[in-house]
Amino acid sequence: RNTLFLAVFEAVSAVRREAAWARMRESSHSDRLINDLSAQHREIVDAIEQRDPKRAEDAMRRHLVQVEQALKQI
Repeated sequence: RNTLFLAVFEAVSAVRREAAWARMRESSHSDRLINDLSAQHREIVDAIEQRDPKRAEDAMRRHLVQVEQALKQI
């Protein structure tokens, strides 16, 4: 088990369960953005499943940059 990954996942999940996060998500997510983020999630999971840490890291970094940009537009 990767305890660091699980701890980060739990922290992110806790934030996503908050009502403020839901309101922010609803006001900022277009269909295009949702599709892009879903594709990025699939790419991250695929890289992890393929045991390709460099590809997973690169995909996660690209994802976080896009999320940051979307949040700044709110």
